[in-house]
Amino acid sequence: MIKIISILSTVIFISSCSNYYNGKTSDHFDGKRFFDPELSDEKTFGSFLKWQFTRKPAQWPQRIEVENYNVPPRNVYGDDLRITSVGHVTFLIQTQGVNILTDPVWSKRASPVTFAGPKRVIDPGIKFEDLPPIDIVWVSHNHYDHLDLPTIQRLWQSHKPRIITPLGNDTIIKSMNPEINVESYDWEDSVFINDNIKLHLSPMQHWSSRNIFDRNKALWAALT
Repeated sequence: MIKIISILSTVIFISSCSNYYNGKTSDHFDGKRFFDPELSDEKTFGSFLKWQFTRKPAQWPQRIEVENYNVPPRNVYGDDLRITSVGHVTFLIQTQGVNILTDPVWSKRASPVTFAGPKRVIDPGIKFEDLPPIDIVWVSHNHYDHLDLPTIQRLWQSHKPRIITPLGNDTIIKSMNPEINVESYDWEDSVFINDNIKLHLSPMQHWSSRNIFDRNKALWAALT
C-alpha cells in the first residue's frame, strides 16, 4: 500500500508541475490551461466536494448481463452506415470501408487504479476480440471514462489505429507508451480520413482533469 501511495503521489506531483500542452494563447487557452470562453461559472474543486457530499445518487444495479454480444462485420462499404453502441460513449462507426471507435473503454473500472473507482456494471456490447480492424480512434477528452489508457494500449498493440484527440491528450497517451502515434488538434480543425470522410473538432462546454492538479490542462472537443 505504501508503494502504491508513493507512485500515485509521484504521478500527481509530476502532473502538477508540467503542462500537457505548450502553445500560443487563444480565445480558449491562456498559455497554461484551456477554458470555455462562453462559460463564466466554472466549477471549483470545492464545488465538486460539495456536490459529492450533498448529492443523492439513484439506485444502481450491481450487475447487468449482456444477452447478446454484437459481432460486427469486417467492413461496411459505400454510403451504408453501421453504428454499434458498445457502452457509455463508446461507439463503433462503420462506413466507407473505415472503422472508427469513439472514446473506447474496455477496462473494468473508470479509474487511475484497478482496485477502486467506478466499476463497470455491464460488459462492453462487443467483445474486444470480436472487433473488426480499427482504423481510427477518437478520444474526446481525458476523463477516465473517455480516455482509458489500458484500452488504448490494447488497441495499439492489436490494430495500430490512427488516434485523433484534442490538444494535450496526446501527451497523456504518449506518457504511457511513447511509441504510440497520436494526432492532436485544436477546435475548428478538420482531419481528412479519406476522400469521403472528414472529421471536424467543434467547441463544446465541458472540462478536463485526471487528478486535482491538472484541471483543464488538456483540451476537450466534440466531433462533427
